[in-house]
Amino acid sequence: MNTKAEVNSKSEVTPVTTKMMTNVVKEKVSFMNDEYSLRISGILFRPQNVTEQAVLPAIVVCGPMASIKEQTQSLYASKLAALGYTTLVFDYTTFGESEGEPRRYENPDRKASDIKAAVTYLQSRPDVDKDRIAGVGICGSGSYMAHATVQDPRIKLLVSIVPFTVMNSFLVVPLKEAVKDREAYEAGTAPVKYINLMPEDAIGAPYYYNDSRGHIPGWSPDVVSWSEESWIDFHPTEEIKQLKVPYLVITSENAFTRQMAEEMFNNAGVTNKGLYTVGLASHFDMYDQDPYVKVAIQQIAIFLSDNL
Repeated sequence: MNTKAEVNSKSEVTPVTTKMMTNVVKEKVSFMNDEYSLRISGILFRPQNVTEQAVLPAIVVCGPMASIKEQTQSLYASKLAALGYTTLVFDYTTFGESEGEPRRYENPDRKASDIKAAVTYLQSRPDVDKDRIAGVGICGSGSYMAHATVQDPRIKLLVSIVPFTVMNSFLVVPLKEAVKDREAYEAGTAPVKYINLMPEDAIGAPYYYNDSRGHIPGWSPDVVSWSEESWIDFHPTEEIKQLKVPYLVITSENAFTRQMAEEMFNNAGVTNKGLYTVGLASHFDMYDQDPYVKVAIQQIAIFLSDNL
């Protein structure tokens, strides 16, 4: 399936936030990543019109590189919860309110481990259907969620939204410099060095530095410099060839990541897959702008209904 949605005009576009969601209830939760012995902080969303005992299918929703749980992932999670799912967002270890040092270590393997810990937590809940858990990843997590899903058969369906896949070529400082930073930190001779993934003149700045959109307390554009070491051998467009569950890729007409999304779709090793292109929208429009988010949610809802 390869389809495209038309939006009539850019003038129709408006930001939407979780504050607008009145038909869901949310709960702060925490759970352990046993692999690293670290506690993870999360938010659980459920539809308002179900009993506490109702057993629902569940979705783990994760967001862009360096993001924290209250950003775009909470918007998607709240909208999906309103459709009848238990949804979970969380701060990856070392980010936001979750434990871990050094702070803001952007590592694909660590993030896949956190996703698997989130699945374990959901399966421990009596109000979750343990055999119906899906993963939704936005931007960087469109790749991280794929990384986890290939490893973890408990994730029964995968959605990548404007996936960013080329971490291995996204080096802010020379790799040798990043390695020296790590060695100095580990030797105790220097503090953590950070690199900025979202400068204020970047194309994503209107989302991340706007208080009415994605700028919230606790978010920082800075990640540990030697995160770059973990990106070099991370190749999600190759790993997706091992995928064995239904897969939906959502991209947008003017996304700088559109070619990456199309490669993820083309390479996915399953026949039950779909590629949906949202007309007019840019990459960052898909984070919080309606009607683009609405279109994405509609397509995810159809795919979940048919396959989960």
